Amino acid sequence: MTQSPLLSDGAGRLWAQGEQARFDAYAEAGDQVIVVDGAAGRAWVYDAVENTARLYEFDAAREGSAARASGETEPALGPPATGSPAPQPPTPDRVADMLAAAARFMTVEVTGESVVAGRDAYLLTMTPAAADTALGSIQAAIDGLTFVPLRVDVTARGAAEPTLSFGFERVSYAAVDDDVFAFSPPAGAEVERQTIDPDGSGHGAKTEEGDAVDEPGASDDDGAGDEPGAGGDRGEGVEPSRDEIRLEARRALLDLEQAAALVDFELSAAEGYTARAFRWAYVFDGGLPLDAAGSPLFSEVMGAMGGRAGVTGGDSPSETGAAGSAAAGPGAVLLYGEGFGAIGLAQTRTTPELRETLGELPALFEPLPAGGSEARSLLTPLGGAVVWEQDGLTLVAFGIVPGQDLLEFVESVR
Repeated sequence: MTQSPLLSDGAGRLWAQGEQARFDAYAEAGDQVIVVDGAAGRAWVYDAVENTARLYEFDAAREGSAARASGETEPALGPPATGSPAPQPPTPDRVADMLAAAARFMTVEVTGESVVAGRDAYLLTMTPAAADTALGSIQAAIDGLTFVPLRVDVTARGAAEPTLSFGFERVSYAAVDDDVFAFSPPAGAEVERQTIDPDGSGHGAKTEEGDAVDEPGASDDDGAGDEPGAGGDRGEGVEPSRDEIRLEARRALLDLEQAAALVDFELSAAEGYTARAFRWAYVFDGGLPLDAAGSPLFSEVMGAMGGRAGVTGGDSPSETGAAGSAAAGPGAVLLYGEGFGAIGLAQTRTTPELRETLGELPALFEPLPAGGSEARSLLTPLGGAVVWEQDGLTLVAFGIVPGQDLLEFVESVR
């Protein structure tokens, strides 16, 4: 498997306008183009090294097809309708809300001024409150007029220079020509099309031939709206309040006993590990978190915000209907520690398809022993992840923590 250009050093160009975006990445590992049209419900991903183009179409694309059939034409490929609105930068109130939310986990202060990409910018430095994290600081250069981040430097704890740095050399807020967002695969490119059905009405993803692949937990019964705070009485198109979103998020927090009752496998957890205390567990099925009763959360919230959930209900988290062969059923994530010093432990049943996917991990994942079997690890100065199989499960331990801390945690998982 070739390394993604997005994971290597390089340069690129980014355009964004309204619901459209295009990113061209140029790197030693190869070039890549990503074009997203949110209004049309489609996204192109082109890899120049493999000369492959993938077209992802969402339900909005089918609605657009219906509109075209009724006479409202818009080409499937090529420039969309003109008159796209200019991008809306974050407002001072939104920036203040984000800083307030981050205050629990880090200190945030303005540490200077600079000129980045020809624009006057404030230097905002964020320092984690956790003492057991591998992250030293994040410094963002914020455009003084538009509040758009122009450069971000991420420095590992104890390092003198940024470990990760990315930003703009030039920036313009002028309107973008619509043809910039047009994309047609080069001649000879292998094209793969996939239709994603986020609302679950078509039971999962469809290939170009139209064969449906059911998503885990999908059913014809919508039981989410009856739960308190699920927003079942909200009018169509009315976005949820922050309090409603926070309430849904709190309902997803489970203890170990509650999580164990929602999965169809024996839950693995850290034993004899004292460096970081267990905090919460989360159980997911069909892409959405479940509450303690096994009901999917956020389905109504996402629908009101314009997105749609991949789960519409079901009597139990393990009720997957005619699930596709790649479906592994419900999965769980356990959280140990707090803030940027936390370690997560994700787990789900191992399927042949999942094992094949893990075997294709890029070469930057190095093998190491863990849990009595061989693991694959990606350890960096800013944290990492370890993937391994144990007792029929695939587990992933991850965190923005020192590599040795992560390995000690893995050894404690039983």
